[in-house]
Amino acid sequence: MRLHPHPESPPPPGLNLEAFAIWKREGLQLEFRLAGPLDGLLLPGPDAPRREEGLWRHTCFEAFFQGEDAPGYGEVNLAPSLAWQVYRFHAYRAGGALETSVAPVIQVASEASALVLRATLPQTWLGPGNRLRIGLTAVIETRAGALSYWSLSHPPGQPDFHDTRAFVLELDRP
Repeated sequence: MRLHPHPESPPPPGLNLEAFAIWKREGLQLEFRLAGPLDGLLLPGPDAPRREEGLWRHTCFEAFFQGEDAPGYGEVNLAPSLAWQVYRFHAYRAGGALETSVAPVIQVASEASALVLRATLPQTWLGPGNRLRIGLTAVIETRAGALSYWSLSHPPGQPDFHDTRAFVLELDRP
């Protein structure tokens, strides 16, 4: 599925971003494919996997998920450096980091004109309900420090990935 840049934060010309979500036995697998002229982007190379705050301030791939009839929602941030963070919110932007001893499995592959990040999220992170509403998003940073905000769908106004109107992908649990 193609992610779209927010009209108020245009990306460098020629960039394309696709994201996919599919159930695997281990959990929910996410894949983000960033293609185009990547040399002008700030894409830190893979390092040791680690939990880190503030990933959304730089290049970061994100997923938001909400169980059916659930007031709360979750968020996961995944960086090309293999850093990650997961949050649980009981209401709009009200919550914090989810306590977990389980880390996502993250893989990054890069070429001259493409970067692919795959991650498998444990089912325990995804909250209740047999059906999930998911928002797939990304923040892409240029070497000059400009940010573009990408999503499957942007509600009106400023970029706001926490707006549940952007959780447009629906998946039934296996």
